[in-house]
Amino acid sequence: MSSPGSVSNRRDASLSQLVTKLATDSATLVRDEITLAKREVGEKAAKGARAASFICIGLIVAIAGLLCLLAGIIVLLAFIIPLWVAAVSLGVSLLIISGAVLRYGIIKLREISPKPVEAIQVTEEEKEWLKR
Repeated sequence: MSSPGSVSNRRDASLSQLVTKLATDSATLVRDEITLAKREVGEKAAKGARAASFICIGLIVAIAGLLCLLAGIIVLLAFIIPLWVAAVSLGVSLLIISGAVLRYGIIKLREISPKPVEAIQVTEEEKEWLKR
């Protein structure tokens, strides 16, 4: 027959094991949440870089267009219309095109939320679950 003290010892051991397991599981959960947040922030940074690349491409296209086409087209148009009219009309056309590309890149950049939304949502759900 077991003594009353041994049952109490087993309960204490079980309780300490449960507390240890809870601490371990909590630490694992926190590490997993941090990993999720890092991954989500990395994904958003990649989207931001992609949007920024559109902005850079728009700027490069604008500069290249201004340098290459302006000279040739202005000279060509100068045979038909006054030189200044050719320069202004071509310059405005190229600026409209580059503005559209830049606007697209800026819109895409603004669509990206810097907050790790998924990680925050999961953490909130786990907080609610732990409260139960």
